[in-house]
Amino acid sequence: MMKSLLLALLLCAASATASEAVRVFASAEQEQAWRELTAQLRCPKCQNNSIADSNAAIATDMREKVWSLLQEGKSREEIVGYMVARYGQFVTYDPPFTVATSLLWLLPALTVAAGGVVIFRRSCRRTAPVRRVAEATAPAKPLGVGWLAPGVALAVGFGAFCYLQTGSYTQVRAWQTAVGAAPALLLRLENPQAEPLNHEELQQLTLGLRTRLMQGEPSARLWMLMARLATLADDGETALHAWKRGYQMEPDNREALLGYAKGLTQSSSPEDKQRGGELLRERIQAGEADPRLIVLYAVNALEQGRRDEAVKSGQAVLQTLGENDPRRGMVERLLEEARR
Repeated sequence: MMKSLLLALLLCAASATASEAVRVFASAEQEQAWRELTAQLRCPKCQNNSIADSNAAIATDMREKVWSLLQEGKSREEIVGYMVARYGQFVTYDPPFTVATSLLWLLPALTVAAGGVVIFRRSCRRTAPVRRVAEATAPAKPLGVGWLAPGVALAVGFGAFCYLQTGSYTQVRAWQTAVGAAPALLLRLENPQAEPLNHEELQQLTLGLRTRLMQGEPSARLWMLMARLATLADDGETALHAWKRGYQMEPDNREALLGYAKGLTQSSSPEDKQRGGELLRERIQAGEADPRLIVLYAVNALEQGRRDEAVKSGQAVLQTLGENDPRRGMVERLLEEARR
């Protein structure tokens, strides 16, 4: 158990494999709010690190989510509420006073009070008139182990209860299970004849892949698979990061290029959209004739309000498609939208 917890802490303390994107804030107050929130929120994987200090993948995702929520105009209370709803009360260093957390504060005081009552009552019995003279001359008797055993048992039991309720034991066990099951799940996913993975197995595979990648396994294939799994889970930030890593490792891989450019185009950041358009334009000017690249460039141009470029790109794609090509309908609808 201790080895597993130590491994989880080492994973959180390890250096990040890639630098995070530069964030742009609307004001100095918004940047200050982002820094304070990331320092106040606890990493779900690292028990003693805030998400500002942790390099775990989940902490990176949480920092990005805090930034995006601030861009949407969410207040600090709304952002903390979102994180608590998603990760539980453990994610905040200052949990609210609830029925569950009240035990953490009230039970020690009650234990001390009960111990005081017991000691007082026993003292009263020991000083009864019948035994007063004998006890005054007799040496004091040391307290036996029996006096300490109930308190020790109560403290240990309460500590175990609090750890199970607010600690990361469950998360660590789930992480260990996911890491062990990932190789077999990956084989099933890549085998078209095997039984499809259910939602829980996809989550386990995602966590197992994330661990392998954070441990430094250099594989563009795994990064692209991670991106697809994150897309299925509607986690656009993780998907974009994974596509970027896969593209950086294999810049000539057409699927990695398409995935990365699509992630940039679908991003809510204007800088990402612009970067996606530049990347696609460079490839098209270099001679790439894949209709998917050209259509994606048209969509990117339309997203940024460059309707003339979107129309030209769409028309160029139509010239390469046959009359019965099922993709013509999609391109024609894109052209109609750009002209409108």
